[in-house]
Amino acid sequence: IKPSTKMTLNKSQLPESCLASVSGSVTANELRIGNIYEYFVLDKLDPRKKWWEIVVCDATDLVYLENNPNDRDFRFIPITTDWLLLNGYKQMPSGNYLQPNSGNFVWFEKDLKCSIAGEIEVNHIRYVHQLQNLYFSITGLELPLVSLTDR
Repeated sequence: IKPSTKMTLNKSQLPESCLASVSGSVTANELRIGNIYEYFVLDKLDPRKKWWEIVVCDATDLVYLENNPNDRDFRFIPITTDWLLLNGYKQMPSGNYLQPNSGNFVWFEKDLKCSIAGEIEVNHIRYVHQLQNLYFSITGLELPLVSLTDR
């Protein structure tokens, strides 16, 4: 593995720029079942000893986060240009990022501002779970993502 990549438990390699930075408290009301986020793993029996793992939110996570909203072992995944490219977005000559699999309905400008159908700018979309929730609320479908969590 190159020094600029990290390996997740499922052997997926991620560029450093796709890894989350600690973004404050993750709360249950920000997530829904199916969102992805990162969870800190500490395992003395594993050769890595400690790492951040990408996981898919389930009902158990929501219950736990409802009761433990300040747990620093959970963090959001920021949307970066590397993350967009990893998930099928293509950079256009204009500098904007479009995802062919999503019908180009949700896209990002070169400054990473999110736009819907090229008309509505959504300034608060900074993390992957927010993009997943926006896409689902508009289309009723899950956002096509690279399967980083398959075991």
